[in-house]
Amino acid sequence: MTGVTFSACSAGIKNNGAKDLMLAILPKNTTYAAAFSTSYIVSPTLDWDKAVLLKKTLPRALIVNSGNANSFTGKHGKEAVLNITKAVAEEFAIKQDEVLISSTGVIGEKLPYKKIINKLDYLKENLSEANLSLASEAILTTDSAAKTAEITSEIAGTKVKIEAIAKGAGMAAPNMATVLAYFFTDAKIENDILQKIFSENIEKTFNAFTIDGDMSTNDTAMIFATGKAENKKVNLEELTQFKQDLLSLMAQICNEIVAKGEGVTKTAKIHVKGAKSVSAAKNVAMSIANSPLVKTALNGEDPNWGRIVMAVGKAKEELDLEKFCLNIGGTNIVLNGELNPVYDEATSTSLYMKESLVNIYVDLGLAERENQFIATTSDLSKGYIEINADYRS
Repeated sequence: MTGVTFSACSAGIKNNGAKDLMLAILPKNTTYAAAFSTSYIVSPTLDWDKAVLLKKTLPRALIVNSGNANSFTGKHGKEAVLNITKAVAEEFAIKQDEVLISSTGVIGEKLPYKKIINKLDYLKENLSEANLSLASEAILTTDSAAKTAEITSEIAGTKVKIEAIAKGAGMAAPNMATVLAYFFTDAKIENDILQKIFSENIEKTFNAFTIDGDMSTNDTAMIFATGKAENKKVNLEELTQFKQDLLSLMAQICNEIVAKGEGVTKTAKIHVKGAKSVSAAKNVAMSIANSPLVKTALNGEDPNWGRIVMAVGKAKEELDLEKFCLNIGGTNIVLNGELNPVYDEATSTSLYMKESLVNIYVDLGLAERENQFIATTSDLSKGYIEINADYRS
């Protein structure tokens, strides 16, 4: 156990009576790191949380609602944040800037924050370390299933645990994706070191997948380290195993977000190498991953490699056409800038495209540079269109 207690309930924000509110209470001296949406339009919850992070205030509570994004609602949105955080602080006898807050759901509708405040007594009475799964249910919107994960790691000979919950289904693109994700560990790690580890892992996970190319106003990922494992104080170099295990857990959560996204029937990994830089490889990978034509081909199980080549070109990154290669699922389609003369679609890629996970490999041909990036994406289905067309109704 990480030492964090959770509770969840329905506050009546969602019309169907489903759980829509969760609370986590954090032990004293819990350190904290975070990443947020880079959209120019964000919820005031992000402004509040960023201010807490900037002040390096150690958090004691996290409250999250679903069903309403509390975004683009003017003064009411800011008042909602101030009133909720103040009420939580008073309920638990902590400081207001020790309370973190997140929201997710419909944009532009005023958050009925009094419904949240009225549930604080219930949430307080029902706190338990065993309620992680209930908390994971309360943050969902159009997700097809809750997402939880855990892993055991080691720091200087001491076993430490990492737990995670997340939501994310559509409006998903990097920096951040449309995600609320929370990681809890009993490790003892200083704030600055925790932020460095988390930020570096974010680039390889939450900033490396897409469902529809759209960026949310509320994207938030946080990690809390309670110190309950009482491992000895270590420097960054001694946290290699922890960082790798955390990366593995974050990747698992991201894979679940994509696989359980809106209308998703299959996922794809886009592997790009041979670029002039890692950022160039990422740009090409995301160009492929966000292409509606590539995504519909995935849904139709069509190995239309011309669409992939198109998406590479529109990324406008340097490449060597004479060395350019394209491979789908282990089958070499393009070799050194030309169609492989022995490529037989009917006996190879047509069959492979029926798999639930499709791997696409692109080599930009700048052989002296092995800069690479892996992006994760999903298909674009009729189900996705139906979900989003009917979202508010």
